[in-house]
Amino acid sequence: MSAGFHRGTSLGQDPFYKSKMKKLKKSLNFPPIYKEKVDMKKVRLAVLKPWISHRVTEMLGFPDEIVIDLIFNLLEEKQFPKPKEMHIQVMGFLERNAKGFMEELWEMLVSANNHPTGIPKEILEAKKKEILARRAEKKRVEDKLAAKQKDLDLEEKDKPRDRDRDRDHDRDRDRD
Repeated sequence: MSAGFHRGTSLGQDPFYKSKMKKLKKSLNFPPIYKEKVDMKKVRLAVLKPWISHRVTEMLGFPDEIVIDLIFNLLEEKQFPKPKEMHIQVMGFLERNAKGFMEELWEMLVSANNHPTGIPKEILEAKKKEILARRAEKKRVEDKLAAKQKDLDLEEKDKPRDRDRDRDHDRDRDRD
């Protein structure tokens, strides 16, 4: 054995792998949204990561860190990720759900790419709804507490004061 080189070929050198990828790209029907380019420098991936994790967990039925990390790595490794290649790589894990997931993900990425904040409109809308729901819940609780307090105040008003009762009780003792 001579030192300094390794036997075999890498995936980049293997013509079989390249031809398989090309065949898959030609045989699959990809959504038209994949034609849109996404610049990952414009996208705030940190905001999308919880959505990706939640969605993958929802599709698989359990949290699979390997698949989630694979998707994160595919998005982070290039400035302009290739959706068709990502779709093929994710397909082995998500199986029949891969097309729907990748289409949703790419729509989110395109939305984030086109938005000045780098956050998809869908996530912004969901956050707004969540904030409004929290405010409504807070107001409902405050109103309920105010009503309870009002009821307690009315009860206090209706009750004879303890001090007056004590005085009456003391007077009664003095008479005996």
